[in-house]
Amino acid sequence: MKIEAKNILLFIEPTSTEEPIDDELTRKIEKTLDDPMEHNIIVGSVIKKGFAVISKGMRTLGTHQCICGVRSESADYGIQIGGGVMYTNSLAAHYVKFHRSSVSKRDLDLIAALPE
Repeated sequence: MKIEAKNILLFIEPTSTEEPIDDELTRKIEKTLDDPMEHNIIVGSVIKKGFAVISKGMRTLGTHQCICGVRSESADYGIQIGGGVMYTNSLAAHYVKFHRSSVSKRDLDLIAALPE
């Protein structure tokens, strides 16, 4: 599902699959989303990670499937940085790693700005 808004990060529909890119940007978004996904955090809970606060949001109406067959969870994620919140989905790190050419410069710049 493709969504474009100033508080949305990586809601895209990739058009091709590429060789995996395992670089600083991939590691940064994976690290940011790692704890809530790894520990199956319940809806509405919050984890503090450095300067970012990650919350697994309200359940959505279902999942979506990437062009390569990977399915999302049925929940969105809020990444609070400073005074704002960016919303993303469970496939964010997947998109950065396997579909980098479909990720906008804006989204890559936002990932680069995430705290370590």
